[in-house]
Amino acid sequence: MSDTIDRMQQEAVRRMHEMQARSRPAAGKSQASPTSSAKAPPPPPAPEGLSATNNSTHESEKPAKDLLAGFFEDKERNLILLLILLLSSENTDSGLLLALMYLII
Repeated sequence: MSDTIDRMQQEAVRRMHEMQARSRPAAGKSQASPTSSAKAPPPPPAPEGLSATNNSTHESEKPAKDLLAGFFEDKERNLILLLILLLSSENTDSGLLLALMYLII
């Protein structure tokens, strides 16, 4: 059963990468539109006091990646989330969906 869940997760990750790859060319086309060809003015220089906050924003990007990695570690939670997603698209009883959401907490 563990192998099945692993395969399902790998399949989901593969599909996610495929969708992202498909969306990148579309995003590139929208950026090449005539309205975006006008150059935007450069941002004003930040005061010295704000430079420390800019460094902290770069450091906060790393925990976001760790959070995403942690999301894939909890297999049971992912399975329940997938069930909620599938059942919500099937217009299932809201009590069942709420019970599944309670299990995630």
